[in-house]
Amino acid sequence: MKKVKTSGNLKARVVTIREVMDRQIPAPTSANISHGHLVYGMRDVNHIEWEPWEQDVDAYLRVLGKRRLDRANRYYNAMNDVQKLLREVSRRSEELQVAYEEMQSINEEMQSTNEELQATTDELERSNAYRQTLTDSMTDILLTTDQSGVITDVNKATELISGYQKDELTGQPLHQFFVEQDRAQAGIEQLRTEGMLSNYDLTVVTKAGREVPVSFNATALRDPDGLITGLLGSARDVTEIKKAQEALQVAYEEMQSTNEEMQSTNEELQATTDELERSSAYRQTLMDSMLDVLMTTDTEGILTEINRATERISGYPADELLGKPFSMFFTESDRAQAGIEQVIQEGTVSDYELTVVTKDGQQVPVSYNATVLRDPEGRITGLLGSARDVSEQKRAEQELQKLVDELKESQAKVVQASKLVQAGKMAAMGTMTAGVAHELNNPLMGILNFIQYCLKHTSDDDKRYTVLQDADREAKRCAEIVQNLLTFSHMEKEGEETYHKESCAAILDRVLKLLSYRIERKKVTVTQHTAKGTPDIWMRVNNIQQVLFNLINNALDAVKESEKKEIHVDMHREGKFVLVTIADSGCGIPPENLRKIFDPFFTTKPVGQATGLGLSICHSLIEAHGGEITCESEPGAETKFKFLLPIGKAKEEKKQND
Repeated sequence: MKKVKTSGNLKARVVTIREVMDRQIPAPTSANISHGHLVYGMRDVNHIEWEPWEQDVDAYLRVLGKRRLDRANRYYNAMNDVQKLLREVSRRSEELQVAYEEMQSINEEMQSTNEELQATTDELERSNAYRQTLTDSMTDILLTTDQSGVITDVNKATELISGYQKDELTGQPLHQFFVEQDRAQAGIEQLRTEGMLSNYDLTVVTKAGREVPVSFNATALRDPDGLITGLLGSARDVTEIKKAQEALQVAYEEMQSTNEEMQSTNEELQATTDELERSSAYRQTLMDSMLDVLMTTDTEGILTEINRATERISGYPADELLGKPFSMFFTESDRAQAGIEQVIQEGTVSDYELTVVTKDGQQVPVSYNATVLRDPEGRITGLLGSARDVSEQKRAEQELQKLVDELKESQAKVVQASKLVQAGKMAAMGTMTAGVAHELNNPLMGILNFIQYCLKHTSDDDKRYTVLQDADREAKRCAEIVQNLLTFSHMEKEGEETYHKESCAAILDRVLKLLSYRIERKKVTVTQHTAKGTPDIWMRVNNIQQVLFNLINNALDAVKESEKKEIHVDMHREGKFVLVTIADSGCGIPPENLRKIFDPFFTTKPVGQATGLGLSICHSLIEAHGGEITCESEPGAETKFKFLLPIGKAKEEKKQND
């Protein structure tokens, strides 16, 4: 209410009225004239000095009447003043009532305005929440900058990919978050000039220092007058695309390498390479031009909004999609509906595989991602989903697998061709050595017979006897070399020895007895272990005995300079094979020699001490039995020779029996 201001004159009048109302003049109750004083009620006025007229009762009464008349006049005047004051108060009250009614009207108008403002604010909050949910649900980077290129807003994907929080990104220049900052700034300048930027390749540097290749697209933001006020940009992580390209490039290079090694398959390999390049170019073009499906639904899964990519991929126009159930456009409607329920329960779904059925009946596999839409109170109002066509990705994976299979097949052909070449070399070498051995064998036997004859007819104390002994020893060594050459050239002649079932342990015992003198003389410790249940195997006994003899003899040579002279032989069953391991404590074999150890005529011993055929013969004999021989060694460490022999009959024996 409006406060009424009271004048000073009015206040004085009120005070005067109060004084008049409160004032009382007591009448005398008794008079003691003789004693010269009056008593008023109970009050003693002995000490009052009376005026002469006050001592006369009549005079006193006249004075008293006059005084009461004056008091009545003053009371009347005061009442008039009070009435005037009441009329003034009434007038002011009416003014206050009018002002109060005007204030009530203003308050009602303000209340209505506040309600309209609150409704507008709520609508703005819902719009902002929808826009923020829309941007945060996107898997691609989405950001805005001002005119100078300073970041003003980012979505959740930008935080996840860059590793920076939103407050660390906003207010910073956009170009400083890329590897090539000059190129990024040039892209911004191009955007200002042309108003748009498409498929601009850049590399983001994350907070952890990781580099992420992206494809950057942007458009200019303008005010109502058409002036550029900033930019809206998006960037898609193309790491997986780059990896796929690199994998395809690696596969291409491997195919090229195989093509150089195998000229006979050049045309087929070139055709495969051309197909690979066409496939890579097609897939890259398709990915660069593809836009993901984007849609919204209500909580029941009814489509409420779509983008053009949805129309393009599905083949349906918007009016045939909107208002329809989301799940009806997929091959597995139940699975699509289950995806919607999962989003509502968990809040999001990622990489959910579905297959779209287009209007013309085609099936398009997609990777579905979705999140819930909420109102300002946090209630779920619908879903926001995106789907990416992964047809080309699956086709590329199949093509890549096909190329890998073809590469493996080509490599197998190369290996087979190498084996054929090696077999041809061995055959040619065998033919040559057989001829040389036969040519040397006859005269060598004659020389050996003459030496034996001379030794027989020469006394022990003859000086020529020692010379003849040396000649006999060297001639026998030559005969052994010739025999090894013959063995290497054609091994055992077909039909010369048949397969028998024999124990490898028994053959080892015979070999160790043959070498016992050398073992004792060189003070070598030989141990052997045959696992329980090791079966007998089908073999050519003389061949396997020769293999064991050569390997143990080589082991004795390997440990002769070692401080610790030990040889260990282990035998046990391994599936359908028996594995024999011969390990020595020698000085090991250098890697460059290990690759050539089974080649014919390769030896590391001094000239005249070895022919280089021993291990080559072992390799051929084991392969003839359908087995495999390998060597494991390092310089300064022990050497292990391992060979596998099949328990059943070898293929050669089966052919022989047939």
